[in-house]
Amino acid sequence: MHNIADRPAVPCFKYQDVAIGLGHGRGRRITEHNVKYVESREDQPPAGYPFVYSLRGSDYDFGKPVTVERRVVVNFCGRIFSKEEILKPEEDFLPIKYLCYE
Repeated sequence: MHNIADRPAVPCFKYQDVAIGLGHGRGRRITEHNVKYVESREDQPPAGYPFVYSLRGSDYDFGKPVTVERRVVVNFCGRIFSKEEILKPEEDFLPIKYLCYE
């Protein structure tokens, strides 16, 4: 029998490269961002991705992300890490128009 402490620490999460389209303003102009996605509450960004955002899942399907927010407590469905700032200081959230796994 092996002691768990003898095993090397292996993270239980895997970053995925995704393209995310977000709606902006009344006309919902769409901007696309290439980000890293992880289905956990992991806060440590991968190298080169300093901006961390939470994804809120749909009320009807928690696995389907519907908004990007600074912090999600209820209906959390993952995190994204970005090279550039996605949410402006005056924005609380942005609706997700599409999410494409690369």
